[in-house]
Amino acid sequence: MKHKAEVGKTVLFPNLPYFIDGDVAISQSNAILRHVARLGGFLYPAGTPPTRVDFLLEQLADFDGGLTGMCYSRYDTGKDAWVEGSMKPGLAQFETLLGDDAFFGGATVCAADFKAYEEFDKCRLIAPGCLEAYPKLSAFTARVEAIPSIASYLKSDRFKARPLNNPHAQFK
Repeated sequence: MKHKAEVGKTVLFPNLPYFIDGDVAISQSNAILRHVARLGGFLYPAGTPPTRVDFLLEQLADFDGGLTGMCYSRYDTGKDAWVEGSMKPGLAQFETLLGDDAFFGGATVCAADFKAYEEFDKCRLIAPGCLEAYPKLSAFTARVEAIPSIASYLKSDRFKARPLNNPHAQFK
């Protein structure tokens, strides 16, 4: 990070990503997600049990840890094993958890849905076609992509599908 010392004057732990919003200066993806979701009123929308959102965010962080670790240190030799041993069983569990609901929080989008979308999109990049075996997750990703502000962003010049990781990762 080019400006780490400068960012470190404001953000206590200057890592990427970081977020500065008035008096709030934070790093860590999930902390940023929770902050933005709290501001937008979709961290714990009405009718969505907070424990479900918290559980999902942590479960998705664990899933992401395995995915990211594979991308950085063993993509060339361990991708197939990760897909079979971690990704597919994980996607099956998320499909079961989603059930017949539109979103993981029920009928209304919640913060965990955005983290879930991010993880499932990464899976699609690593193993194209992987969601075909999980029709509920496939429909879920389409619903997230159809949210007007998300759809607009995905069509904009600001959207970049990759890189997912830093330059030293085996899969960027």
